[in-house]
Amino acid sequence: MCTWNATQLSISAKNNASSIDYPVMMPETYNFDISLSDPTLNDAAARLCFLYRFASLRGHNEELYNALNKGKKLWMTEYYLKPR
Repeated sequence: MCTWNATQLSISAKNNASSIDYPVMMPETYNFDISLSDPTLNDAAARLCFLYRFASLRGHNEELYNALNKGKKLWMTEYYLKPR
């Protein structure tokens, strides 16, 4: 689990992503808490530094909308479908 706060994630994206030769991914939320991911998504300079955002669909799709609205691709880590 990541122990960085939202400010550290945003600063790291802006300061380090350009030196990585591969697509950079933002982490998925923990317990659907978007307070870690959305500050970077909402920062225009930081948002340019990554291409994907990890995501999981376990019945809470609200966390994905900001990433999609900002033009980010989603990397699905898992999903859950209710049994019929």
